[in-house]
Amino acid sequence: MAEQTPWGAAWQWIQDHLPGPVAALPAGVQVTVVAGVLLVGALVLLAMLLVLIRILFGRRKATPKAPDLEEDLSTYPPLRSSVAMAKLIRLTQRALNRCVSRVSQSGRAGSRWPG
Repeated sequence: MAEQTPWGAAWQWIQDHLPGPVAALPAGVQVTVVAGVLLVGALVLLAMLLVLIRILFGRRKATPKAPDLEEDLSTYPPLRSSVAMAKLIRLTQRALNRCVSRVSQSGRAGSRWPG
């Protein structure tokens, strides 16, 4: 009786453990099915290993940049003139006119403080 090689013993073990419908197929098809199952299993293990490596040694989260708080005011529509705004402008003009007239009446137009 001839001694089996390690590959022959492994192939015999695989054929003994194949499901019935696959065992009935020709030997070439059996090799293809076994190779496909081994390939899919290797790809699943590789994907799990890559996920584990990415979890353990993945990129560190970058520190977020400070938000830019500048606004472009030209993107807003122009403000409508309101009654309150017109009243504020009139009051400001009156106050400014009073200050100017006081300075000019005191005769100290070049002075910092009105009279």
